[in-house]
Amino acid sequence: MRDELKLAFSYGTFKVGFLLLLLTLVLSGLSMYGSSASFQESGHLTAGDVVDFNRPGFYAESVNLTLTSNYAVVNYTSLTTGTVEVRGEYSLELKTLPTLKVENGSVDYTVRAVGERHPFSVLAYVSFVTMLVGIVLAFIGYSRIMGDLGGKK
Repeated sequence: MRDELKLAFSYGTFKVGFLLLLLTLVLSGLSMYGSSASFQESGHLTAGDVVDFNRPGFYAESVNLTLTSNYAVVNYTSLTTGTVEVRGEYSLELKTLPTLKVENGSVDYTVRAVGERHPFSVLAYVSFVTMLVGIVLAFIGYSRIMGDLGGKK
């Protein structure tokens, strides 16, 4: 068993392919790392204004949207789409960060969200490419090993 491993790792393409596959495991594990995060934003919107609260790498678990106005008509898009007439204070509980568009009037808003950030999620793509290259190189190395072993018989 030990001699076979020494033989396999004496081939550069097999060794590099195997190391790339190990690197793939590390990169994919890092890409799943998540940490608790919160998000809050307040502001003022007038008729025709559109604001999108989506943040890359932030995955909301609960979102509270509070709108305050004497009178305003506001469209919101989250997992659902809706229109609300705001007179006084209006609160919504959502699952994702919304997009707001004020159709009529002006409105003050406050968005509070609690969720999770995945700052290294882009490593999943790098891990995928590394995996493909590692598999190809390991297979080429394995084919060379089998070819050399077959030629010695």
